[in-house]
Amino acid sequence: MRSGVSRIRGALLLTLSAVLVAGCQSAVDLQQQAASGASTAACRPGGTLVVASAQPPIPGRILAQGAANLFWVRGVFETLLAVKNGDVKNPEPLLASAWKLGADDRSAVLTLRQGVTFHSGRPFTAADVLYTFKQALTPASPSIDKQIISGWQVEANGDHEVTIRSKTALSPVLASVLDDTPIVDSATYAGLADGSKIIGTGPFKVEKYQPGSQIVLVRNEKYWQQGLPHLDRIENVVIPDSTAQLAALRSSRAQLAGGLTTQDAQTMTRQGDQFQLQDTLQAAYSLVLDTTGGVFADKAARQAVGYAIDRDRIKQQVFGGLGTTAGLIWPQGDTYPKDLENTYRYDPAKARQLIQQAGATGAAVPITIINNPQLQAEYQIIANNLTDIGLKPNLVALAAPDYQARLAAQKGGNYLSFRGVADTPSLIAQTNPDVRLQGAHRQFSSPEYTALVQGLVQAGSGPGRGQGRARPDRLHARPGRPARGRHDAGHHGPLHRRRRHRLHLRRAAVPGNVPGPMSRFLLRRLPSIVLVLLATSVIAFLLPRLAPGDPAAVIAGPDASAQTIAAIRAQLGLDQPWVTQYLHWLGGLFTGDLGQSFQYGRPVAELIGDRLDSTVELAVLAGIFLIVFGIGLGVLAGSARSRWARTLIGGANTGLLAAPPFLVGLLLILVFGVAVRLLPISGETSVLDNPSIGLQYLLLPALALALPMSAGVARLVQTSMVGVRQEDFVDLAVAKGVPSRRISVRHVLRNSLGPAVVAIGIRFGDLLAGAVVIEAIFARNGLGQLAVSGAQNADYAVVQVLIVGTVFIAVLAQLLTEIALAALDPRIRLGQ
Repeated sequence: MRSGVSRIRGALLLTLSAVLVAGCQSAVDLQQQAASGASTAACRPGGTLVVASAQPPIPGRILAQGAANLFWVRGVFETLLAVKNGDVKNPEPLLASAWKLGADDRSAVLTLRQGVTFHSGRPFTAADVLYTFKQALTPASPSIDKQIISGWQVEANGDHEVTIRSKTALSPVLASVLDDTPIVDSATYAGLADGSKIIGTGPFKVEKYQPGSQIVLVRNEKYWQQGLPHLDRIENVVIPDSTAQLAALRSSRAQLAGGLTTQDAQTMTRQGDQFQLQDTLQAAYSLVLDTTGGVFADKAARQAVGYAIDRDRIKQQVFGGLGTTAGLIWPQGDTYPKDLENTYRYDPAKARQLIQQAGATGAAVPITIINNPQLQAEYQIIANNLTDIGLKPNLVALAAPDYQARLAAQKGGNYLSFRGVADTPSLIAQTNPDVRLQGAHRQFSSPEYTALVQGLVQAGSGPGRGQGRARPDRLHARPGRPARGRHDAGHHGPLHRRRRHRLHLRRAAVPGNVPGPMSRFLLRRLPSIVLVLLATSVIAFLLPRLAPGDPAAVIAGPDASAQTIAAIRAQLGLDQPWVTQYLHWLGGLFTGDLGQSFQYGRPVAELIGDRLDSTVELAVLAGIFLIVFGIGLGVLAGSARSRWARTLIGGANTGLLAAPPFLVGLLLILVFGVAVRLLPISGETSVLDNPSIGLQYLLLPALALALPMSAGVARLVQTSMVGVRQEDFVDLAVAKGVPSRRISVRHVLRNSLGPAVVAIGIRFGDLLAGAVVIEAIFARNGLGQLAVSGAQNADYAVVQVLIVGTVFIAVLAQLLTEIALAALDPRIRLGQ
């Protein structure tokens, strides 16, 4: 596979951009000082650090290097060696106090640190190292270093010494692989899958883990390094939305944020010296072209792409000027092929000429990406560049699970990818899915390319570190060179009943078990309810499976091979027929077993139970506001005699009707959270735990959710009251001299509430739907956020239950609506 070149190296990942508040005081001190305008630069040990993370922690994936666990895993788990700032030549000792490479660079002996214990109190030994590497090699393991470790023979020489033997050179990869692999506790490893037992040797212990919501770490008083850690507590809170993260930082609720867009992060740093931007991981953004057929089978077309892409524009507009545009995948070092830097500079005229030479003018170029804003923005520039030279690009934006599954099956075609930049060329050649031999995502291979990769892997620096290392330039062929097997992949029922009037005699009540009106009503509704819920269960089961995405691909990770994904599917039972899966899930529903979450490895009932109180609190308060404001404004508008009052109330209703909940939410944040600083704008506290504080956190999101919906209810009440006032019985009451207030309340309002009750019943379902957006804006971890996470990660079990549960609540709301109508209107009788 050959490709043009389009790379941004060293750029901040979308999910790894970090804004850090200067200082390490407690969060309480920071909030007080920030509010008073005092400096927060002084640093003293102790206190709490609150981290806002865009992705939820996944303990079952600690062997993977990903953004989900970036801010907590190294505090709980430790590695044998630690690589700082990419310096693989001089790794720092951690759980291994010393190490020595053999003369042939094919063996290494590591001396393990004594006196280290896991948080459970069990001593750390060589058996834990062997167990960790064994788990890294399991089919479902997400370790990106699996291919390298599979070629190692790891043996224990007593309790505190480990020998590693390899068929290939160790010096280019040993430090990086050991730094990538946190040592796990063999006695409690099974508990990582569902997060029930998260035990390591690190400076912090896990105090609380709430799947999809937060993970709280506290100081390990028995940590082997004296004087560490400096902090007492770290709270990792999930806030997926970049805007909500900004609100958390500005309100001093959080001091560290990961997941801001580059533009949002830079906006914060330009507002003063309270915030600073921190580099996290280097990433390379590549455009990988399919050369197995189509337009890019021609060398000239590949060259044209190299000249066509304006990398500097991508760097400035997408990444805010961060990173470099050298066009090479290889890290800086002694073997870095500097002569290949910027081989293809931006030259659209030359690119057009090459496209004409290749006869490719007007050719369609589909480009597949993960559907996120950063890659969307990058694609727009690339698409403009390719259109300018005569090609016709079109976007194929996929959810992460579907994207990962497509690439693992080598069906990616042309795609935009981003990968972490590895420490050495040998490590890249064995771990990067666009380059490696086994489990590669590319569609190209040849004997010569295989030989080149194997030669790079075999070559090492030896004990002297720096002698005899192979240059990687032959693996990164220029798009214009002959295809010699070198990899140049990218690196481009009805409310009113008509009755017949009959004269009938009412029989006296007969004692016995005769069902009353309510019982008859429920018995009549029961068959339809069961039918609706059964149909919903079928739809809820099918919809997630018909949508793009594979939960096995999510669990496996972006770099997984097709074999790894297949093994996980078998482990989850997703390889069984759909009928079998449905009957098994439906049987579980009848017995109270809601299933197991694929993403978190926990029972769905537990996940819903952890978040139910948050959504219920929000829905209840929003429902109260909906009734109060909806009926209140409607009564005022329907009773107002002044033209100006009617106009004013009508204008307010129209404005609220036109404003969606998310816009109302942002306005409330700006007014009451930023300008006035009257109420908290991010996070939550349970009303049951602390009623006064919990209500403060609830007010703004509940108002944002209820106000737009209350306008519709108010309009119905107003219209209905105007109509009722024209009825004969109202004129009769006026003629009798009944006070106007009594007429409005007892006669007009009661007879006008029917439509409002129906609207409120319908709007109650909308409250649940609107909670998805509102929870994101105000950083509340409720069922809405769980639904979004489940949909994004193809977590079928979670999505199915939430759909059925939502429909059940809607059906229940309809039943209560009919009962309320019967109580308000004597003409409506239940059970008839």
